[in-house]
Amino acid sequence: MSGPLRKLSQQRERSLQAELMVQQYSGPLPHPDMLIKYEDALPGSADRIIKMAELQSLHRQSVEKSESEAKIHLEKQYQKSEFIITVFGQIFAFAICVLALSLGVYCILNGILWAGGFLGGFPIVAIIGMFLFKRKKSS
Repeated sequence: MSGPLRKLSQQRERSLQAELMVQQYSGPLPHPDMLIKYEDALPGSADRIIKMAELQSLHRQSVEKSESEAKIHLEKQYQKSEFIITVFGQIFAFAICVLALSLGVYCILNGILWAGGFLGGFPIVAIIGMFLFKRKKSS
């Protein structure tokens, strides 16, 4: 056999054993073995890494607390505005009904019966319909 073929057959005869080891670790701190290696490489670095993780944890907790407080504040503002809108809606609906009933009575007293009946009857029908619709919707 010539040169390159001879080397190739010698390589086949040799057994090559390789071991691949993969470790995975997840967390705010490095694996304890790695932390020891950091400390050996630079004394005091393990304490600095732990302190950094503690500060990051405190920061994350304060951000989460701020987000929670902001969400609570927004929810309270939303509920307050919904309440105000509902109250104003009820006040305006009441005012429109009183006005329509008053105009209906005025029309009837002045002899315009069809307009009085319409203006007087429409708010009553609307209020009854609103209560019936609300009951059906809630059940």
